[in-house]
Amino acid sequence: MIDFLSSLKYNKNYFKVNGFDEHSLPIIMEVSHDGSKSKERLLKVFKGSIKSKEEMKAALQQLPDYDGLYSIVNIEMDLEWIISCADKLISFEYHGKIKNIDRISNFIKLRYLGLENCKQSLDLSKLNHLIEIKAVKVDFSGFNFSPLANIRHFRFVNCRNLSSIPINKNTPLQYLSLLWDRDTKSFDFLKEAANLEIIGLMDVSKLEHWPDSSQMTRLRRIYFNNTNRLFDFSGLAKAPNLECINFGINGIKPVHLEPFLACKSLKYLRYSGTKKDNALVREMFPGVLMDDDDEPEDCSGTSVRFSEDDWVMR
Repeated sequence: MIDFLSSLKYNKNYFKVNGFDEHSLPIIMEVSHDGSKSKERLLKVFKGSIKSKEEMKAALQQLPDYDGLYSIVNIEMDLEWIISCADKLISFEYHGKIKNIDRISNFIKLRYLGLENCKQSLDLSKLNHLIEIKAVKVDFSGFNFSPLANIRHFRFVNCRNLSSIPINKNTPLQYLSLLWDRDTKSFDFLKEAANLEIIGLMDVSKLEHWPDSSQMTRLRRIYFNNTNRLFDFSGLAKAPNLECINFGINGIKPVHLEPFLACKSLKYLRYSGTKKDNALVREMFPGVLMDDDDEPEDCSGTSVRFSEDDWVMR
């Protein structure tokens, strides 16, 4: 389960329908925020099982209004049941068990969307407030997107046809992470992503081509791990403000790093090779920090260091 809202930095309370208990009773959690800290407490377990959308509507109406923020997660039910709060819902997670998932287009104020094992194409064209999409095992080929006027984060695990997502110079996308991608061969669809700042790639096994990144003017940090077919970095080296590059296990040789010699903004390069290759890379890039312990402060945290926990739904 993803808790999208746990990292939001504003002081608000909201409610989360956190699935059902063993008696089919919906569990309503109140979540209070104090800066970046989140606390949950059981607000109410409604008496009697809810068997219709009318009963669900009545149950939701019993909640205090607070800021009108609701997060609906892990509900094995008909999505029609929560249409009544469509004007309040800002966070929604789908795990392949909800009926009428196509009605998600009604939630026009949605900011955070999680999709897992979604087997059908969705119309997201009305969801103009989306800030983050996290998806596991989703084929985006038939999706209908809006211009993504507010999107900031994409986190994709084992997804397909990412090139069908409209990304251009006006898309405010800042953060992209891909894990277990067996489909993407080229990032040409990202070449106009002028606002993209951070990229994390792990087991993107078919990636062979990186586009000219001269228009990616805000790209500063990138992480590669098990991208074993990508050896030509001449396009990436054209990113004018690239500062941090972290290479995990990739089979890259010093010769493949030569395009970065022209990268004047580079501050940190982590490379894992043989003792001989490591020494050669240090000679090639004098003054560029190489070790984990040397990583500058502005390149730590959510920058070029990723683990599987950054991608996997939990």
